[in-house]
Amino acid sequence: MKIQNLKIGDRLQFAENTFACVGRSEVDISLLKGTVENLSHSLDGNHVWVKLDIPHKEFEGDEWGNCVQFNSDIYSSGGTSFEYLQKARKIEMKHFKDRQFSLFNYMCDILYDFYERNGLEHMCALDSLAVGNYKDTKHYLFLQRFCDVWDRVESRETIRSINSTTDEE
Repeated sequence: MKIQNLKIGDRLQFAENTFACVGRSEVDISLLKGTVENLSHSLDGNHVWVKLDIPHKEFEGDEWGNCVQFNSDIYSSGGTSFEYLQKARKIEMKHFKDRQFSLFNYMCDILYDFYERNGLEHMCALDSLAVGNYKDTKHYLFLQRFCDVWDRVESRETIRSINSTTDEE
């Protein structure tokens, strides 16, 4: 992956055997996902901050707020080596490339792809279950799992929204 092509908001998944520097120790972040929160490219070097999706216990109380800081010059700037960042893969939506990445948009992209691949009418997954918009048991089970995950994501976002509102008060 070319680091120069990264933008704030890009989604990444780290490769196997990826370790982040936290203080004086290394923490395994293999296969974790995150979002590019901050980046800069300058003559002094490059840095990229990736906020992990799931709070990591090793980052509790860390000044970077659950972000992995990657630096091109780790000897003068500290942080995690760009070598690990170059091995990460960018997560991209297949159908909704013009939309900003969010978990809801990504799930919509997955559902859209499911309907396209299986020649089904496009509608809400829950409606598909209600009206029988599936061809076989495999489709039915996919839609059921999709609705379960959607409910969990929606609950999580609602809780985050409530917490951020109470934090501001």
